[in-house]
Amino acid sequence: NSEKISLSGVEKMVAGRTKDFRTQIAKIIATKPDVVYAVLSPNEGFVLLRQYPLLSKGLPLYFSSDVNDSQLADIFGRKALGITFVGRLSEEYNSEFTKLYHERFGTDPDYFAALAHSSATILFDSLKSKMTTKGLPQRLIDTGANKTAVPGFDFKPDRTVFVPLHNYVFNEGKLQPIN
Repeated sequence: NSEKISLSGVEKMVAGRTKDFRTQIAKIIATKPDVVYAVLSPNEGFVLLRQYPLLSKGLPLYFSSDVNDSQLADIFGRKALGITFVGRLSEEYNSEFTKLYHERFGTDPDYFAALAHSSATILFDSLKSKMTTKGLPQRLIDTGANKTAVPGFDFKPDRTVFVPLHNYVFNEGKLQPIN
């Protein structure tokens, strides 16, 4: 057996630094969907996250954007009811990286720092292996991700990057993975 899924919605670019999503949220809610899925840049994402719970009538939101625990705590306090943060980089970082980062900056790393570390580690290791940029794309693929901040971060043969993605809920003041 298979279930029938119908998608309705709008693919729409919004102006940067949009301040109001109430009209869009109302139009979405009027279609009576089972779930709302939104992908936004951080600035607009924060606006949507502040406005959605007030207008959503309890409809779940699957949300994809760059947000971290402190930003979510500022918006929701300790818990974001009805919102699932989907397709996020795994926040289980290499313990040595986390320790050194905390020693240096006095705080835990966010995923921007983890991605930067992972990319730079592979790049520097690849450059050190031959001390030339000749053949660097292939060396990036061959170097592997054994020491990066994000376990599983890797360059693929088609020159794309693979990172493990997970789904999270915001509960008890932090993003928690859904098992």
